[in-house]
Amino acid sequence: SLYPKPISHLAHFLAIKELKKLKLKWLKMGGIPILNDYENPNDKIISIGLFKKKFCTDFFNKYIFENYID
Repeated sequence: SLYPKPISHLAHFLAIKELKKLKLKWLKMGGIPILNDYENPNDKIISIGLFKKKFCTDFFNKYIFENYID
């Protein structure tokens, strides 16, 4: 219900072609969540992450540290 329309694969493809013309080496597309992740992603968010994963060449870890004080 949060995403009424699917992501356009063509738009991403054309954007990547343009970035290549500009000789840019990196495009940050955001995180790739997994099940039981910190933010408890739903199935749709995980599916979007798998879509992003198809375009990537490198992964960068994101670490979240929490400190609980009583």
